[in-house]
Amino acid sequence: MLGQNVDSASSTDHFAMIQPSLFGRVTMKRTLFLIPVTIGLLLAACLTGCGQGHESASAEIQLNAVAVPEHLRPALPMARQFGFADGGLRGDALDRASPSELAELMRVVRDYGDDIDRWLDSFPPEVDMTAEAAAMMYMLLAYEELGL
Repeated sequence: MLGQNVDSASSTDHFAMIQPSLFGRVTMKRTLFLIPVTIGLLLAACLTGCGQGHESASAEIQLNAVAVPEHLRPALPMARQFGFADGGLRGDALDRASPSELAELMRVVRDYGDDIDRWLDSFPPEVDMTAEAAAMMYMLLAYEELGL
């Protein structure tokens, strides 16, 4: 094309006529490929992630009763139900709790709260608290979050 006197408008038009069909097919193939892939990824994400917090919060926390002082063991069922470290999960557990379960949480905190606090204070600051102690602490926090 060098040295030829070609009308630039006609060569541009010719290029424009070829280019859209070439890119149009490539784009169409990509689009046809990407649509099902995108839908599949969205479905997979939804199926694995949707309601995940609800499933976790509806399950009880696994705690070892032997790791809890004997006189505090009656508080374990409430710690299992409400002792989530994650505030969202704890809030979900509170939202789903029946009035009788909330009344039981209040009774447990009223009857055992001071003793649980003393037990929690017995852990040295440089030592990680046990999962059982943490669940008790978060159960107390759940009670406070009720705002009663």
